[in-house]
Amino acid sequence: LALIYYLYQREFFCSAVLSALGLLGVKVLPQIRGASALGYGYALALAVLLLAAAVLFRLLQRNQGKLPVKGKLVRVFPKNANYALLYVTCAVVAAAAIAAVVLGGLTVLYGVLVAWLLILAVYHTVRLM
Repeated sequence: LALIYYLYQREFFCSAVLSALGLLGVKVLPQIRGASALGYGYALALAVLLLAAAVLFRLLQRNQGKLPVKGKLVRVFPKNANYALLYVTCAVVAAAAIAAVVLGGLTVLYGVLVAWLLILAVYHTVRLM
């Protein structure tokens, strides 16, 4: 993730972090079926993080990539950031997490999240050119 942070745009780093949390969720969330406290705790934490991320992305979108901190606006994302991809990333991670609870830890769920991450990597690499 550090390599992504330093080489790519910040919005891709946010998408990569959310996707990594989703990949971990595919491993941990099927434990909910066995009434595991770890599974329930991770499900709650992931839901809160995805909701907080979506709200933060909306705030940044409204302020053209700037976040109000101590009365000043601090630039987090560039003006031309693609917020739609950030929202779709939240939705893909949420869908994979729900599918992991319902269907168990299917290998295809890992593939969906990794494929989405690779699609984003190609998109953001092309944007760098």
